[in-house]
Amino acid sequence: MKQEKKTTYDSNFMELLFARLHGHSVNEADAEGLSKMLEPINRLAEQASNGLNFDDEPADFLRVMNEMTNTGYNNTDE
Repeated sequence: MKQEKKTTYDSNFMELLFARLHGHSVNEADAEGLSKMLEPINRLAEQASNGLNFDDEPADFLRVMNEMTNTGYNNTDE
């Protein structure tokens, strides 16, 4: 039996996000549609960040961006 990968931005997340940020709810169909719209973008972002030696901390994000600005590539020798 193949287990399907859970999407990062599933419909439950979208419903919660709208409730917290906008103070109103979205229906299930809209939440599912938004989830399906964002997932390909999330996959592309994950692919683009592979090999950057980035550990998801804000300070490390700035280090990587500054390094790429200064050298044109990410130095993984650190």
